[in-house]
Amino acid sequence: MSDPRGEMMPSDEGSAPPSVADQITRSLGSVWSRHASERPSEITTEITDSVVVCTFKDAVASFNAGPVVEEDSNGNGAKPEESRVSNPSAYRHEAIAAVSRLTERRVVGFIPKHDKKTDVATEKFILERKLKKN
Repeated sequence: MSDPRGEMMPSDEGSAPPSVADQITRSLGSVWSRHASERPSEITTEITDSVVVCTFKDAVASFNAGPVVEEDSNGNGAKPEESRVSNPSAYRHEAIAAVSRLTERRVVGFIPKHDKKTDVATEKFILERKLKKN
């Protein structure tokens, strides 16, 4: 089970392993955090047939701001104006790879929707259909 931040909660011994939806929630929360200035307040994941929908609350503004890049001890690092720029292409690539790995299916479509007014991002991953077994 995951907490509102998408992190895994400690489980009792003998409990079931995390579901694929929980694993996707945790993984995409980590990917989002690498590409944004902060983690969303809540992440939910729904899987139906060939569609995975992830919803990130309180997330759009932080994603648009991008990650904070710290200067190293020699004073090298990104300039302040360069340090807070998100890279949507890199995020897309990592998110698709995570969903594909966890569902064991190829992602054939990715539809992001980032609503600045509500600060909610919804990302839809369309999966390759499962082959029917004879």
